Amino acid sequence: MPTDNFNRASLGTNWTANNGAWSIQGSVDLQETSAAAAAYLLRRSLEAYPSAQYSQGKIVNTNASTDRGMGVGVRISTAGAVTGYFANFLGTAAGPRINKVIAGTVTNLAAGSVTRALNDVVRLEVRGSVLQAYVNGILRATVDDPSVAAGAPGFANELQSAAANLERYDDWEGGSLMVGPVLTADFGYPNTSLDAATTLGAGASFACGQRGNIALKQFAWDVIRAGTVTALQVDLEGTLNGIDWLQVDSYNTPSADTLRFVVDKPLRALRANIINLVGGGNITTRIWAT
Repeated sequence: MPTDNFNRASLGTNWTANNGAWSIQGSVDLQETSAAAAAYLLRRSLEAYPSAQYSQGKIVNTNASTDRGMGVGVRISTAGAVTGYFANFLGTAAGPRINKVIAGTVTNLAAGSVTRALNDVVRLEVRGSVLQAYVNGILRATVDDPSVAAGAPGFANELQSAAANLERYDDWEGGSLMVGPVLTADFGYPNTSLDAATTLGAGASFACGQRGNIALKQFAWDVIRAGTVTALQVDLEGTLNGIDWLQVDSYNTPSADTLRFVVDKPLRALRANIINLVGGGNITTRIWAT
């Protein structure tokens, strides 16, 4: 997981400015000092990133003017174009705002309803075409937009008038997100992992709609039988890294359907897996976050 605390004199080769005057202020935090009305982008260039990615940083100096705002960006063009997505606050106005910038033209896509404060942590995530903006780990805005398919995480500075922005950011973190279906922050509807399944093996997996960098940890799941079932074992499996799947619960009573609950198991994704099925029937399993 790449991080940067900006405790040095210059950005060096870890970062590349698509445009603007990006620098480290006082060897402690990040600033962008342009004074012309435009959107300015800085991308992380040390690593390669998949399309599912996030970027987050802490606001360490604020600006009251509601026509300018620095923020975190995702899918920032690696070819140097002023193109990507970013989340920011415009001074004391409510947010966070989720924006896209295409060849320098900014379009606001969505906005939250909170105001920012010093030391707030702003995070922007993108999976597929779904963007989600968090403040201090709480989902505040979400939108679906397919305009930008790839790029790198980083920062943006939006100036709607010709004046410099005094905001600064610190303690950046970014990286890849688990590829999978994006669910809402509290996906309270059933997600079918096994749909009348008749063979052994894992069903569909679902990425949990995490709250910022906090994984969901309370779930419900059911096992519904149809036809003749004389023996069965269905496991609920979870993962933190998208690669290693481990059993978090199991059900093996062939004579009854069930609704089960799992608590205190922080997970990034879930699936159901039929380990044993005898008798010619089929199994349906759905998963909820609770």
